[in-house]
Amino acid sequence: PRNLSFSPHGLKVFNSDREFEYMLKKAGISADLTALNDDELWKIYSSENPESIYSKAKMKAAKRYKNYLDGRIGMLIDITARNRQRVLGLKKQLEEMGYDAHMVFVNTSLDKALERNNMRKRKLKPDVITSMWYQVQENLDFFKALFGSNFLEVDGNINKTDKGLGLPNKAYKTINKWAKSKVNNVIAKK
Repeated sequence: PRNLSFSPHGLKVFNSDREFEYMLKKAGISADLTALNDDELWKIYSSENPESIYSKAKMKAAKRYKNYLDGRIGMLIDITARNRQRVLGLKKQLEEMGYDAHMVFVNTSLDKALERNNMRKRKLKPDVITSMWYQVQENLDFFKALFGSNFLEVDGNINKTDKGLGLPNKAYKTINKWAKSKVNNVIAKK
């Protein structure tokens, strides 16, 4: 959630969607991408098109991410875990710089993912959401093994109104515990 902050621990939330949504608004384009045909989507939302708004937003977000890294600022990286190589690469990069890497895997049912897609401003086509959901589910056991005791799976089927902030207390307690813990990474200790 945009209003969620772990600033008492100095953590910054990194989510490249922020730049993308801002650039869509600036260009006067609706965030509801379901109405676009394939050609329009390629121009706006394709990572394969370097001129797309999405590609340009990713470049801006990459600069912000690099600034956080250069400052060794603690981060909560908010991404869809459908690309295991991306997560693996981020984890490796962070650990090589001295970070301890943890993963909070917010797991939802497909129905809940589709429902939330329909409720937000930036909507994707249902078949895109479905495909991404299955990719994420296929990666769950891989991430559990990769992060080991630094992995937390959270039930994401809870609505904000169910628990106030939208995540169980266990997630907040675990994130707070991780944030307050001394760094274990050997590179950081050096």
